[in-house]
Amino acid sequence: MKIYLWNNDGWKLFEFGNLKSIKKDLEKRSIVIANYAKIGDYAKIGNYAEIGNSAEIGNSAEIGDSAKIGNYAKIGKFEIFSELNILCQLGILMNNGKGTFYKAVRKDLKSLYNNGCYQYKIGRGDADKTLKRDHQIDCGNGWHWTSYWNAVGFLEGKEGVIISAEIEMDDVLSIYNKIRVKKFSNVQIVNIK
Repeated sequence: MKIYLWNNDGWKLFEFGNLKSIKKDLEKRSIVIANYAKIGDYAKIGNYAEIGNSAEIGNSAEIGDSAKIGNYAKIGKFEIFSELNILCQLGILMNNGKGTFYKAVRKDLKSLYNNGCYQYKIGRGDADKTLKRDHQIDCGNGWHWTSYWNAVGFLEGKEGVIISAEIEMDDVLSIYNKIRVKKFSNVQIVNIK
């Protein structure tokens, strides 16, 4: 079991074999997790939180200090690989399983990173069907795309342009403040005036 717990210097990820082995750390923070509670991946629980019997807390949910969650409550429970998670993480609304995502690249449409090894082409895309979905890997093989404003932030202080591409939900490999994908299509230069 992995669980984030608050330390004086911020959230820290703890890994334990079972609930009994984390009892001391939970008691130290006055956190109570009752019978049959389910806590999703990347959930964050503040000090003095109480989680009732059979409560379910979804992936990436954050529970503040002194929060009380009653029996059978369901908090932030949605699938990692879902359109809702993309909306929550990136602010991008998918339509029928497809969305438009953005990336900062050099003026010659080569990647800003990886020494400019990859060349994007207008109107085209690319695919690597061998890549597997794994939310534990945020910055691995595949292509990385994000929201328009995140792309602008990546470009800040560098010479380059923003491009967009169409990406289908089935091709998303991981979701954070960016997505990692195995396929994208229809690359375009974004000109916002």
